[in-house]
Amino acid sequence: MQLRKARQDDFGVSQMLLATQAKNTEFAGYLRQRGGEAAEMRKQIDTLTTSLGSSQREVEGLKRIVNEMRPRPTTIV
Repeated sequence: MQLRKARQDDFGVSQMLLATQAKNTEFAGYLRQRGGEAAEMRKQIDTLTTSLGSSQREVEGLKRIVNEMRPRPTTIV
């Protein structure tokens, strides 16, 4: 009877191990997928940051042009 109980316990533990390994494999796949998405987002952030820097330089250049076109006040002494 004790041997039968030990075998049942052993079988139960084996089943739990298999279930845990399956969940582990599933979770590892989930993490790989999320990691791929994070890498894509970092790439998009880098692209947007580069674009923003370019746009800011263009804005500064246009501001300089506008400032040069404005008439300067003249002071009469």
